[in-house]
Amino acid sequence: MSEDSEAVNVSQKFRTCVQQFVELDDKIKSSNKAISELKKVRDTHKQYILDYMEDQDIDELNVSGGKLIRRKACTKVPLNKEYIEHACTQIGLRPEEMESMIMACFDNRTTRTRTDLSRRSNRKKKS
Repeated sequence: MSEDSEAVNVSQKFRTCVQQFVELDDKIKSSNKAISELKKVRDTHKQYILDYMEDQDIDELNVSGGKLIRRKACTKVPLNKEYIEHACTQIGLRPEEMESMIMACFDNRTTRTRTDLSRRSNRKKKS
């Protein structure tokens, strides 16, 4: 903990929680690096398997412990201002109506607030 926080009277439970948080955060970071490397290797295999299954017109493949299933999912792209303008033009809205509708869409969007705790590591000073 920094010297500034030492000056503040904090409980022992708080100090212990902070120390454990930092230790767990370090473990998670090292585990995430290992997982990231494994995912890179897996993704190269995954792409080869998907290409092969598509070339051979295979939708399901039995493997030990279950099946590999090739699926295609189509999703809509997020709405943006340019798309809304285009759609308004297609249905024949006047420019004033179009602008007020676009502003209403963007100004009245629901917002989501999240509170999170993050940790920033000390950076090594360059010599």
